[in-house]
Amino acid sequence: MLPGRILPFSIPFSLHRRWPSVPATVTSCDWVSLRDSSGCGGAGHYHVEFAYRARPEAPLRSGSFCHPGSRYIAPFAIGEAVTVKYNPRRPDQARFSGASLPTQAIEAIVAVALLGLIAGYFLLSY
Repeated sequence: MLPGRILPFSIPFSLHRRWPSVPATVTSCDWVSLRDSSGCGGAGHYHVEFAYRARPEAPLRSGSFCHPGSRYIAPFAIGEAVTVKYNPRRPDQARFSGASLPTQAIEAIVAVALLGLIAGYFLLSY
């Protein structure tokens, strides 16, 4: 697999919109914990890696991106299909298009609401 590069801010976003979209497969989705100044965990993000082909006959390439989220709710499953946009002039450059984000946002809202209801129940019960 050839390594790809994600260039989130180095190229104007309008150029990314013109890049062709291709299917990709999530190959890993790992939580990266960031320690705050007090030494407590809790903040962080997911490091997501994916594999894609710019064209069916092209070599398999890989890329990665960071994704915000909750430590306990992974935004992607290994093997999940996502859409990426790649630079046709440099197929090793790819950008996650975010096509599946609305579903993930709904899942996160439901999970937070359920946790809030459970916490409220216990607080009011005791």
